[in-house]
Amino acid sequence: MRPLLTPSNQWYPGRQVTRPPYLFSSLCTLLLTGITQVGIAQEFGGVPPWGREKPTHFTGEIRRNETFEQQIGGGLTFTLTGDEIHVGRSGDDYSSCATGPLHGPSPTDFMAWHFQGGTQSPGGIGTKRWINFALNEEGNRVMCEQVEAASQGKDTYQDPITGRCWFVPLGVKISDDSPDQQVIEEMKFEGECALHGGLELWRLPIAYTISSNFSGWATICSGARGMPELSRTGDSYHVVIGEQSTVHTSSELRWDSRGARFVSPQGAVIPTNGPERKIWGWQSGYSSCGPFQSFFVGTASQYRSHTLNPLLR
Repeated sequence: MRPLLTPSNQWYPGRQVTRPPYLFSSLCTLLLTGITQVGIAQEFGGVPPWGREKPTHFTGEIRRNETFEQQIGGGLTFTLTGDEIHVGRSGDDYSSCATGPLHGPSPTDFMAWHFQGGTQSPGGIGTKRWINFALNEEGNRVMCEQVEAASQGKDTYQDPITGRCWFVPLGVKISDDSPDQQVIEEMKFEGECALHGGLELWRLPIAYTISSNFSGWATICSGARGMPELSRTGDSYHVVIGEQSTVHTSSELRWDSRGARFVSPQGAVIPTNGPERKIWGWQSGYSSCGPFQSFFVGTASQYRSHTLNPLLR
């Protein structure tokens, strides 16, 4: 899981959202994730906001008391009523916990004041709203549990796969009632949904080549102005860890370990689990060097003796 810096009273752009802002504890500037492989087809590369995935695109018009439904794949349906958006199946909404904020207006909600003349609304006509959603009941359950944990000030570490939609109101007619009584009479709109849009697969993973005699914390500080971009092989970056344990680059990297590979100079895979495991403690977040990802290379005994990343001291 990565930290999210979006204020809870703003609509967040597509670049930032894997999870809503209330899932990032204000007590912690670092999040840890286990190095795991995701059981879906991963195709890195492409361009924002969907990478190489083809989204479901739709346009429509809805009137008061009507419902618009669009199948988006995976057995999921995008549903719009006059005042809210749901994404889910069989009447279950998988978007409420995945799309923050916990308090305040949500991108899934529509109110007449969003479209009243002179209103400085973040979700008005022509503005993209970004909606995250879980892909199934289990993912939604985990998301909602994390919402509850975060509301109690606890850190959350699981990172369910999330889809993402964008939605734009193109034209809205509101009733002629007094401003505090107005409702939405008609809305024209456009949108897109991608089942794995929340993974931001256009952000490339790194293939790490690690010297055989190296042990310790390896760190990549990314998005650094004036620093060189990382070299690429296909749809992954390439970094050599050995003489240098900290690399500074202007390239923007993933926050998670999805797609990361670890090999010796001879090309042998370095284990990330099991009795011969040599990769530990994946970390990502913000530090004195800016956005970073970091992990420990060594035996279990070495890791136990060096669990504190010196970057965070």
